Amino acid sequence: MVKIDTGWLIILGALATFRVTRFVNADTLLDKPRTYLMTHRLRVFYFVTCPWCVSIYVATGVVICTALWPVQWAYVAAVLAFSAVAGFLGDRS
Repeated sequence: MVKIDTGWLIILGALATFRVTRFVNADTLLDKPRTYLMTHRLRVFYFVTCPWCVSIYVATGVVICTALWPVQWAYVAAVLAFSAVAGFLGDRS
């Protein structure tokens, strides 16, 4: 069985949480659903635009996935982490 260092899982989890949170409340792919929520004055609109609000639920999912499927989740988290780093660096170039 593959063993993954806990420190790496924490780093991957944190970056994966950042990436999914950013996807939910800032990426253009979800602009239409956010606009719909805003125009219909639904209270959930604030939730999907607040990174603090979204991140707690995303982080909960990340921790659960890490606990239940550490090896499999590490691959998914690595993809999300690489995407987060690439996006962060791309914004600064």
